[in-house]
Amino acid sequence: MANLIKNMNGKKAYVGILSPEEIEAAEQLMESLLHAIPELEEDLGKKFGESIKRNRLEYAHEYGTRLRELLNQFEVKEYQRKIFFEQIRNFASQDVDLPRDRSEERHVLNYYYKIAKFPLEEARLINWSEWSQLYDIPAISKEDRIIDWLIFKSKETKIQRELFREIMTGIRLFSKDKDLSVFNEEQLFKKLDQVYLISANKLSLYEKYFTSRELVPTKARLTQKQKYRQKYFVEVLKTLKLKKDQPLTKICEEVFITVYNASKL
Repeated sequence: MANLIKNMNGKKAYVGILSPEEIEAAEQLMESLLHAIPELEEDLGKKFGESIKRNRLEYAHEYGTRLRELLNQFEVKEYQRKIFFEQIRNFASQDVDLPRDRSEERHVLNYYYKIAKFPLEEARLINWSEWSQLYDIPAISKEDRIIDWLIFKSKETKIQRELFREIMTGIRLFSKDKDLSVFNEEQLFKKLDQVYLISANKLSLYEKYFTSRELVPTKARLTQKQKYRQKYFVEVLKTLKLKKDQPLTKICEEVFITVYNASKL
């Protein structure tokens, strides 16, 4: 198991109470990172040149692949991963263009690490901005099977940006306050397929009740899109529990008409 070092108010601090031998091991790990990470970033800089931002996904995948090798090499346990990535960012990384961590719990190096779990051709099914959105959802950061499902769906058909936004809202609301580990893979995928259908129905209904009729929703619904996107999902999920025998498409339409104040055909 790795002995790690943290940044405490600009100074190095050892994680845990370490023996002299363990302190030496922590320093050796640090020394290795001080060479390995700048070398990695230099190699990637030469490979991608000025196109790093344009090819951020490919850059992230290669960086993440090397991170996985380092975690194995230094025997970093899963619960140590966050501190390991902090150690890299605080002491070893020389990449001035490395994206900022989105919060204390959402480390960009962890994003790189997770993206590299998948072959590059599968990772490319989701663009970089969408990967970032994915790991902003707490349930997804804890449940990798959601990504497995999303990649599976993306192989079937390309998920367009607007549909992706709807799905992310649905997953966030469906997973809120739930322990997804109680579902086996088949059960979880069935639930996520339902989220997908609710999302797709929403876009079809918008086309049916507004776009095709050259109409638009009220100003409030146009300017507060996320609020009404969430309201639609909440009401559909609530109604599904009450009317289990009613077809999903019918529930979606009834809720959509109410939430978006759509004129009936």
